[in-house]
Amino acid sequence: MMNPKSLKTLAIGSLTTVLGLAAHPAAAHTTIRDAATEGVTAYNALQIGHTCELESGKKIPVIAQSVVFPTASPTVTQVLVTDATTTPVTTQSTATTLDAEITDSLGLAAKASLVQDRNIFKKQNLTLDGNGNVIGFYATNGNLQTDLRGLVPFRFTPISFKSTSCAKRMLVKVAVADICKKTFPPKAGTANLWIPATTAKFTDANIDGIGSPATLTINRDLTKNPLPEGCPVNANADGTTTPGYDVVVTPSAQDVDDHLPFKGWR
Repeated sequence: MMNPKSLKTLAIGSLTTVLGLAAHPAAAHTTIRDAATEGVTAYNALQIGHTCELESGKKIPVIAQSVVFPTASPTVTQVLVTDATTTPVTTQSTATTLDAEITDSLGLAAKASLVQDRNIFKKQNLTLDGNGNVIGFYATNGNLQTDLRGLVPFRFTPISFKSTSCAKRMLVKVAVADICKKTFPPKAGTANLWIPATTAKFTDANIDGIGSPATLTINRDLTKNPLPEGCPVNANADGTTTPGYDVVVTPSAQDVDDHLPFKGWR
């Protein structure tokens, strides 16, 4: 767990979420700052790379945000690189389940918790599933200036990989909406949607971010929880191979539609 000095550093970083416009490329995504390690609870943060841009070219502030971790019928896939010399690399994908890969009975529910921080957003709320488990969070009454970046801190308790699983890491695709106008459904320029694809509620493919959800990487602790014998090998760019595959967890369209909108934006 992060010590008080480190937590203070995170808080200072959040309070000084400022980088100049010169270091503020329009292509910057909303991302997750740090990778996580199996079995280690740590403080992390969403990084808002840029605000919204209207068709006129005018940039407008982010005033709200919604974040959803994949929990309701997510797509779970084993991904193995079979040839790293091609562009893009050649991969082999195999459907799997969270039950086959991790020990956590609730999957990714109740893993994330919001850290109070009113630097960007004055109001913060948790998103809960039907059983009262935290599956995300949202914030309103915000103002992220158009020439600055933002940090939204949260705490995450990582999963534990099953000893029988050959997963070397998990890539959790997190749905994020950076909202600049309370228009719903949003259209290009009123929000940036970092979601896997269009859905029944989010239909405008021209909105920035669609196809590029934020990714939380959870690395297996190979010292405490080594891979079992006989795992498939993953091809590396330098010609070497390493055992183990990635598990990619992606929110379903229904999960995004049910949980990304919130009262006041739906």
